[in-house]
Amino acid sequence: MRKWLLPVFFFLILCLPAPLSASYATVVIPLRAREYWQDFAKPKLLLDYLKKENLPATVLLTYAGLEDREVTAYLEESPNFELGIFLEVDEKLATDSLVSYNFGNFDRAQANQILFSGYPIEGRIRMIDRIMAQFNKVFGFKPESAGSWYIDGISIKYLAEKFEIKNLMDVADQFETDTYGVWGKPWGVPYFPSKYNPLLPADSGEESLGLVTIQWAARDPLRGYGLTADSSTYSLQANDYLSHHKLGTAYFSHLLTSYLDGENSARQVTVGLEAGQEGASFFGEFQKQVADLKKRQQENNLFFTSMSEYGNIFRKANPQFSEVTEIHASDYSDKTKEGWWFNFPAYRVYFELSEGKLAIRDLRLYRPFLFNDMVQADRQPVLKRIIPGCIDDLSENNAMRISDNIEKISLKKEAGNFILEPERKGRLKDKIIIRPDSISFNSREIFQTGSQSLPLAKGIFYDIYLDYQTGKKSDLKPSIVFSQLAAVKYLGLAVNSGRFIGFKSAYPYFGSVSFPFQVLSKFKGMSLNKFIDVFLTNLVNSNIHCKINSRL
Repeated sequence: MRKWLLPVFFFLILCLPAPLSASYATVVIPLRAREYWQDFAKPKLLLDYLKKENLPATVLLTYAGLEDREVTAYLEESPNFELGIFLEVDEKLATDSLVSYNFGNFDRAQANQILFSGYPIEGRIRMIDRIMAQFNKVFGFKPESAGSWYIDGISIKYLAEKFEIKNLMDVADQFETDTYGVWGKPWGVPYFPSKYNPLLPADSGEESLGLVTIQWAARDPLRGYGLTADSSTYSLQANDYLSHHKLGTAYFSHLLTSYLDGENSARQVTVGLEAGQEGASFFGEFQKQVADLKKRQQENNLFFTSMSEYGNIFRKANPQFSEVTEIHASDYSDKTKEGWWFNFPAYRVYFELSEGKLAIRDLRLYRPFLFNDMVQADRQPVLKRIIPGCIDDLSENNAMRISDNIEKISLKKEAGNFILEPERKGRLKDKIIIRPDSISFNSREIFQTGSQSLPLAKGIFYDIYLDYQTGKKSDLKPSIVFSQLAAVKYLGLAVNSGRFIGFKSAYPYFGSVSFPFQVLSKFKGMSLNKFIDVFLTNLVNSNIHCKINSRL
């Protein structure tokens, strides 16, 4: 049924105006397992509404969702939905993929249990193979889109090269919320992720895998810049601004102005709710969000898209790599406070005007490096993925004061450069030029990116290593294991999904024993991998050398 729709979707895309003149709202619905909503009537309320409004949307399914016949039967009869995968781990997916599941202390949402980065690389590969096979079995085609609050670089490369995934969704910058800390990516905008690091934008076609990443819950450019959940819940998400800050749709409209107005190409926001989990409780506010977006649509400058539709638009607008973007906002209640985020392939920088003083509060170089999860499983219950900062006022209290006694600031763009012009009392004007490789203040250079290219040898090593990890066979192999259960000691081979062959300290002393897979998977093993991992980890840590002149 879906095959005949593809030409229609492509036709609609061709009918859209040029990306430079339009903005887009991408509707995404992560649909988790039944345990989160019990009765399908809850997520169905949200999905029925999208069908009634005839809105294109992407529904991302977990492995459990793919095995829920009531869910899949409904979605098979919903042609306006693009279907994709939501990469979260539960015990069933791990067991079916022959991966040792990380049991925790009553909180299955901890980063090391639910995210793929919490598992060995071979296990990630097997789980991706399993969920993609199940998707194809149920729907008869391969998805183009995938999402999670965080997807590690190994999984992204494997998804792109083996399964031709083209579009990703992950969470926008949040220093620490729900045990997931992701900090330092381009602020709130779509980008081509680097094949070396999912938080960095690719600075060339060679560094890109061709995927487009959009961001869930884009933050308030001013209030969202903070280290706590109180800051990160100033976002586009209805459940964030309603339940945490008692704000309404007017605040949502305020944030839309920052992300959808201006001169950025293919301006975009991601909207949606976690179906069943938040979809029922915040459904009324989501309807108001859609109504607000439809007002923009009537003005002929906004279009609703699925993930794959927007991915195609973004690639058309950015043929090689992500263009520079600027996000500007005044505070929701204090219009004298303003912020500007500038996102370049080589760095991001945040200028904030408060009480007449202008300062750089955040500056991060985008020099390629691998996170440790590209080498080994991250067993920490709290995810910490941070791009180091040259200026990091929140953590280091090292903001750079630029100018004071400012009455107003103007911004213009010239030939790929941004120019901020603060006007001080007495009509004195300063001039700040933000270029792709430097920042200057009144002709004095205060920051240079320097060379952002990987050293040749390091780049070759990275490429060989990543190709090896995603290209090698990931089948579960027999391994030497040992353990003690109920005072009985075991030493032998784990040979398949639950079979142990070897010695034990009780009669019969040798033989074959069947265990539940997750029990056998917890036997201790003898492997050199831990020593290899330690060696490799020392090679992937980042070294950031910032060239900043703080004397203005």
